[in-house]
Amino acid sequence: MFSKGMGVEGLVAQAITLFTRDTVFGAMGVMQEHRLGRVAVVRENDGELVGDLRVEDLYRAWARDPLMTVGELLCALDGTAAAPGTCERPRGRG
Repeated sequence: MFSKGMGVEGLVAQAITLFTRDTVFGAMGVMQEHRLGRVAVVRENDGELVGDLRVEDLYRAWARDPLMTVGELLCALDGTAAAPGTCERPRGRG
């Protein structure tokens, strides 16, 4: 919640995000713990936003492969292919 005197930097610093290398299993835990319906996915090395996932996306992936990475899931949702663990959704899509 935005409070008086809190700048945008404070909100961003407290954002809950996932890394592309996180597993679907781990992502489900984060989303359940924080009661999220959607979460941003960022690259670990530079914090660049690469996509976002809905809880529905994770439920479907969970049934197939709970150890799939979030990056691989973003690729599957876009219908693109890449080396395992390297795929990410280009910014501005979805």
